[in-house]
Amino acid sequence: MRSIFALLFILGLFKHAFSEEGYCSAPSGLSTEAKSKPLYWKVDNPTLSPVHLIDLPGFTRSVYKTTHALISPESHVYGPLPDWYS
Repeated sequence: MRSIFALLFILGLFKHAFSEEGYCSAPSGLSTEAKSKPLYWKVDNPTLSPVHLIDLPGFTRSVYKTTHALISPESHVYGPLPDWYS
C-alpha cells in the first residue's frame, strides 16, 4: 500500500514538473494588442505618461507614483511628469 502511494506521489510530481503551467510559470505578457504593434512602439511614440513608461527598455527598475518616483540609474527622465512641481 505504501509503495502504491509513493508511486502515485512521484507520478504526480513528474506531471506537475513537466506541465506547462507550474508554480513558476507566469502569464504571458503578450496580449493581442501587443502583438499587433512593433516591438519598440513606445520608444518611437514617447509620452510622459507613467503607464507608458512601464515597458520601455532601461526602465525596468523605475517606479512612478503620483507623489514620488524611484528612478534607477539606468533610467532617464526627459522632463517632469504632468502635475509635478520641482
